[in-house]
Amino acid sequence: MTETHLTLLTLNPRNRQTQHDLRSPHDMHRTLMRLLPDNIPTAPRATGGLLYRLNKGPNPTLLIQTNQPINPGHLPSDYTLRFATKNTTHLYENLTPGTHIKFTATVSLQTNRRSEHDKTARKRGTPTPITTITNATTWWNNHEQNHGITTQSLTIQPQRTLHITRNNQDIRLPVFTITGIATITNPQNLTHTISNGVGKGKTWGLGLLTIAPR
Repeated sequence: MTETHLTLLTLNPRNRQTQHDLRSPHDMHRTLMRLLPDNIPTAPRATGGLLYRLNKGPNPTLLIQTNQPINPGHLPSDYTLRFATKNTTHLYENLTPGTHIKFTATVSLQTNRRSEHDKTARKRGTPTPITTITNATTWWNNHEQNHGITTQSLTIQPQRTLHITRNNQDIRLPVFTITGIATITNPQNLTHTISNGVGKGKTWGLGLLTIAPR
């Protein structure tokens, strides 16, 4: 597994840049990209392993995952109130089959639907966002083997749809928070999922999968 670091930032809700980023996932992404080196040639977010999850509230926090240490000094002045980070590589490298875990992810999922009448559709089908708990549950159950786990308990809660404007296009991503209890079946698959995230919208704070001992 590649090196993995988890960082928890407590944001300063009185800071103007923080307030702006809390309203704009696109600008939040741009701010957090400052944490990565400038010399990444291609796909800097994916190459740097940047995934994050925003928890809003009176004291908003950001849980950030990267594949290298980050320097909060690269963030705007007074952007954060507190900063804590740890190298979690050894925790993931020591995962074993049969271990029981708790997991959490905030995700946007899609399925590939193919119409018999649409000859222009891709062979795998047309990507279609998942909008219901039932379909999200089916998606998770169909993919858990790829994620290296068997799920014993699953809770899926719909969240507010994420609206992004990019290149004059309005992008809408239905969002779900998924929590549960699982047994590890394939540590390699699980660590791959942790490193690469789940679903769509990773640029805008979706897809981070976190686990903890049960």
